[in-house]
Amino acid sequence: ATLTKEQKLSNYAMATGLLGFVSYVFYYSLASVGGETSAKALIFGNDTQQQQEGNAEQTNPGFEEFLKEANEGRSIEEQRLHAEEEARGEALELAELESSTSARLEAEGVGESVVVGSATEEEEREMARTAGFVEGEDEKTGTKKRPLWKRVVFFWRRE
Repeated sequence: ATLTKEQKLSNYAMATGLLGFVSYVFYYSLASVGGETSAKALIFGNDTQQQQEGNAEQTNPGFEEFLKEANEGRSIEEQRLHAEEEARGEALELAELESSTSARLEAEGVGESVVVGSATEEEEREMARTAGFVEGEDEKTGTKKRPLWKRVVFFWRRE
């Protein structure tokens, strides 16, 4: 199947537009990393007078900047991975210590009778009631007080 002249022209126009877009993105990335002068020197070449005077720039000024940024990113990622591995090792060490401690306590017969918190059950109930997690009576009015979550969810209902 042959293309009509209009289809060919449309394809050429699309190809030209895409080439222009890709060229602009390439130039923009070089200019943002290595500066506008480096990008122009890379695209259009170095001035021959500068090379003769001894002030010759690198043959690929933008490419060196790209490599430098890539190496910086790589070293940052390596540091992050190293810190993550250290944290994972510390977590495993703590888990081993906890399991060995619980095993030792069970061997001594202490087991589950160890009190972890310092608040009594009554103090815990009072804190939960004050925070509004459980229903309780209001000391001032003697009425039953709804939990906070019920007051928020059912805001249109009266107490």
